[in-house]
Amino acid sequence: MTDKLLEQIKADREAGTRGPWGAHNMVHADRGNQMTPEEIGEYVANSVRIGDPNRFLFVSGKHEDGGDCDVCHTGNGPKGPANTRRIARVPDMETRIISDAAEIARLTAELDATLEKLNSSAVPNYQHNDEVIDAARLLREALMDDSPFGNSEMGEDWFLREHPNIAALSEQLKEDEEE
Repeated sequence: MTDKLLEQIKADREAGTRGPWGAHNMVHADRGNQMTPEEIGEYVANSVRIGDPNRFLFVSGKHEDGGDCDVCHTGNGPKGPANTRRIARVPDMETRIISDAAEIARLTAELDATLEKLNSSAVPNYQHNDEVIDAARLLREALMDDSPFGNSEMGEDWFLREHPNIAALSEQLKEDEEE
């Protein structure tokens, strides 16, 4: 993830409305059923009247045929602009998350293959330092340099919890180095 995108995400997350968020139809407060188009129109008009019209924002997109579409209304409060940017950024974030997940899966498979090779070898692990160093480098790149997991709550500890065989190898290497 680029530094600029990550900084925008962090800034808007801080400025925007905290989650969790939900998706729902507009429901009439008195009747408990879906609002009519006229009632929704009145709600929107009243929201614009009582708030700042410059902050009454919509997220829009394009249909496959190129036609415009409204994705959602994000409100007229002080957090509306940040919320709008957050929602509008979702397609780019989904693309990046899918790409990162594929790269993490590829790196995990490469690490697992290296570990399997090390574990099945008759030669002690410490004689495969180049492969272990390469595997550690790949792990570091995946987790720290350009990944949504880098420097986050998930971080390297998350990866090691999810891949106990790598954690075990790491411990074994530490013991070998101490001897």
